[in-house]
Amino acid sequence: MPEETKAKTLKSPYKKDKESLQNYIRQLLEAGLNNCQIGKLVGKHSSTIGDYRDRMGLTQNKFDHTTREKVRELYNSGMAKAAIARELGISRQRVSELVRDYIAAQINERSNNLSI
Repeated sequence: MPEETKAKTLKSPYKKDKESLQNYIRQLLEAGLNNCQIGKLVGKHSSTIGDYRDRMGLTQNKFDHTTREKVRELYNSGMAKAAIARELGISRQRVSELVRDYIAAQINERSNNLSI
């Protein structure tokens, strides 16, 4: 059997036991891993991990402020969003959201300064 076919036939050990998967995700989040990193470990997409996290009422990780600052720093240095995502181990979607929030905050700050 070709390797590719073997990989497709392997089943996640968590398929039948969602509670174990959720407990494992909880432990990984508490250890500071992000959705992308956890997704790679458990064989799920980062958005699926985000859904689990939301249902469990957990925040993404305790380093979110640090991640936001690092994205801003790398974005201002001219790095592409995809490269930022790879560098920080977060999804491109999350990078885009953080950049969009950053740009909106800058525009808001400038408009507040103009109206004074």
